[in-house]
Amino acid sequence: MSEMPSVYRPPIDGDTNFILSSWLKSFRQSPSARNLDNTTYFNAHKKHVQRTLTNSLITMIVSPEDANEILGYAVFTHNPNVLHYIYIKSFARQLHLATDLIATLFPPGSEVIITHKNKNTPHISKHHTFHFYPYL
Repeated sequence: MSEMPSVYRPPIDGDTNFILSSWLKSFRQSPSARNLDNTTYFNAHKKHVQRTLTNSLITMIVSPEDANEILGYAVFTHNPNVLHYIYIKSFARQLHLATDLIATLFPPGSEVIITHKNKNTPHISKHHTFHFYPYL
């Protein structure tokens, strides 16, 4: 259970820029992107992320005191259950916000396809079965 109450909301104006920027910057150090030059990575992956955002649901995690203070977000779909990306700001990563959000988005015991993974992916839920498939 998190030490901070999880407050969720849909994205509002301006959130898309934050999502795009944080996704591109945080995923840049992942094993699958690490060996690409910056021009290739940012040009190609920006298009991919924009396309994914257009075809996905987004849930924002925000501060209980201020709904404009973003703590993180998830980009996902249902039918099938797909988690495209989950991001938590660095200062909040030990609060289990990602774990709590996944438990809210997908029923415990369900199988979830993940399209982007990093070193933290195996630790975000013990109650779901994740299958890595980056080609959605």
